[in-house]
Amino acid sequence: MPNNIFSAKLSWNDRVRNWASTFSDPNQEWRVLILDSTGAQLQEVFSTDPGDPLLQVGPNSRSGDITGVLQSFEGQTVLVSFEEQDNLGYFNATLDDVSLLVSTLPTSIDECKKGGWENFVNVNTGVQIFKNQGDCVSFVATQGRNPPANY
Repeated sequence: MPNNIFSAKLSWNDRVRNWASTFSDPNQEWRVLILDSTGAQLQEVFSTDPGDPLLQVGPNSRSGDITGVLQSFEGQTVLVSFEEQDNLGYFNATLDDVSLLVSTLPTSIDECKKGGWENFVNVNTGVQIFKNQGDCVSFVATQGRNPPANY
């Protein structure tokens, strides 16, 4: 993961067909996890739950805000795991259009110049992080002590 993460979003499309009579955690489910480099679970981004529709033919557009977990692992390797487990009956899951968007904060005043400040956007909300070039330059010059207007 890069350093200076401001926001992070994982999104995907899926189709889920559970031919058992229920979803069951963890025996009969579709889940999306963030893992560390050893395979230990850091965050569950999505999971089917008992009571969910068994046939979700979709495509189902899903996403999760993973900012917090990625900020905790800046400079390290993390894994995204899409898992299907079927101990109770047949289960089909398909996956498409996976996207991991990560926005970072500037570390150089040059990144703020010539409209560069406009490129810093919160990927979860779509809102620009800085209100103008001066806001961006002030953030970098104070080494983050002067937070951006939309922090």
